Amino acid sequence: MVIIGIVLGTLATLTYAIEFQNWSAACTAALSVAFACVTLKIYWSYKKDTIFGMAPFNFLAFFFWLNAIAFPLNLGGCIACYVIAGVQKQSALDFHSENLWYTGTWLFVAAKWSLQNAFFSRRYSRAIFGSSSDPKLSTTVQIEPEPSEDPAKWKY
Repeated sequence: MVIIGIVLGTLATLTYAIEFQNWSAACTAALSVAFACVTLKIYWSYKKDTIFGMAPFNFLAFFFWLNAIAFPLNLGGCIACYVIAGVQKQSALDFHSENLWYTGTWLFVAAKWSLQNAFFSRRYSRAIFGSSSDPKLSTTVQIEPEPSEDPAKWKY
């Protein structure tokens, strides 16, 4: 699904820029593609076990905090675009020139990708580096497996 999102976002970026001259929608569609590429990077690194080579602090600092900060900014931009488009009585049917309805929609898509990235990077970091988000606080605990019980000693 991520690859489909990247392809469709790239096509939308080119369409908004070349055909409709809607530069704000083209830029926000490109921003959404960038967040989708980060999603693909996180997922691919986890599946190919290359994520283990990253330092825990760098992983959290880049992937989690970047996306955790970007999410409210994208969502706020989406709401602002919708409010401004409604106040200015812009038509959602006019694709040519600036149209904040489409800019807001692509900011919503970017907010979705950034929230998903923050969620996945947090979950993967807990699975890989331990439960603490601060690598200085996370400690590795060796748990000994329980000895297997002999069924002959079971009491019925």
